[in-house]
Amino acid sequence: MGLIKKNKTSKINKIKNTQVGMTHALGMSMKNLTSNIINKARDLSFNQTTNYIHYEEAQMMRLIKDLVDHILQEPPKQEVSLKPGKPRFVVPYNINDKAAQYKPLPFRDGLRKFETGDLSDPEVKSEHRNQSGLSYEKKTGSLFVDGIDVSDIKQGSVGDCYFLAALTSIANIQPDFITQNIRQNTDNTYTVGFHKISIPSKRVLYDEKGPYYQAIRETAKYCIDNELPQWYGNNLYARGENSGELWAALYEKAYAAYKGGSYDDINGGTIATAYFDLLGVTSKTHKHQGSIETTLYNTIQTALDNKNPVAVGIGPDENGAHLSEEGLVYNHAYSVLDVFEQEGVKYITLRNPYGYQEWNGDGADTKNDGIFSMPFSAYKDNFYETTIADYTKYDGIYDPYAHPKYRLN
Repeated sequence: MGLIKKNKTSKINKIKNTQVGMTHALGMSMKNLTSNIINKARDLSFNQTTNYIHYEEAQMMRLIKDLVDHILQEPPKQEVSLKPGKPRFVVPYNINDKAAQYKPLPFRDGLRKFETGDLSDPEVKSEHRNQSGLSYEKKTGSLFVDGIDVSDIKQGSVGDCYFLAALTSIANIQPDFITQNIRQNTDNTYTVGFHKISIPSKRVLYDEKGPYYQAIRETAKYCIDNELPQWYGNNLYARGENSGELWAALYEKAYAAYKGGSYDDINGGTIATAYFDLLGVTSKTHKHQGSIETTLYNTIQTALDNKNPVAVGIGPDENGAHLSEEGLVYNHAYSVLDVFEQEGVKYITLRNPYGYQEWNGDGADTKNDGIFSMPFSAYKDNFYETTIADYTKYDGIYDPYAHPKYRLN
């Protein structure tokens, strides 16, 4: 038998405290081994009179030797499994990587088509399928011409004003998000990302800006080519101010693929849905009826100052008219570009995704490029709700390369 003098801190507590660090590093086998030692130590008799612990020396030394041998072993390599909902930063992506569509950008070649195959195209609207002069043809041009501008987007013959108005408002606030989120691949295909932001854990973390939750970005990436629905050689659906600029039409085509595979699937929707699909965050909708004009103005001004995209909707006419007497399109969505005050009167600047057809009341201009200003009081009375993309709590929403942080302060 052997004797060990009991120190001020007991050996049992030292072993127990050591177990926590060991088990994190070496897994369950380490946990079992250290638990064995602790249980053995607890079984030993302790003499209160002499302040000594008695043990069977050979048995204890054998357990400790096993522990040391285990520590010196190389830890087993663990397989890394990519699962949907667990985005990872891995580039370049491979067409055979089943989890690739859930990874956040960046990407080099996106999800590319097989070299011997062709990419499927979204079906045109059902009402256009038997139309003469209609064909899917490759549209030549550049992805961007002189950067991003709100005039790059013009709505075609599909009712996706809600989507194009939301996209225009993002182009107005954060054009770099669009240039980073649509890429031309080396095989002349294009990849567009649609995002979903979630907070899987409410564990509070800290950095130099204070406390936050770590959010997760899931990116659904759609690979498309430049074959677009043409009607006698012109784009049937979205197009840009410059006929050789492709990004708006390609974004719309990818959205049709994302929403179900047909342009019918994007024919009608809400601005809030478009913001959720484009940015991955929910929106705040402010009803005009019953609202206070000054409060609504200040809310929109604050949103634009904070780089929040803003869009607005107008309801249908009760008599079924297409245009109001002042030139507004009923049952339609507009982008909000700016608010300002002039000679004591508050104004708001909007854009019609048509790229033409403007307000002809007070404050109107004669350019007919779809961009116009109107008194804010008329805005409140003629439109029924303003939608603001609600991401003020997030850092990194406009960085498609990263997982955002949800701020708690």
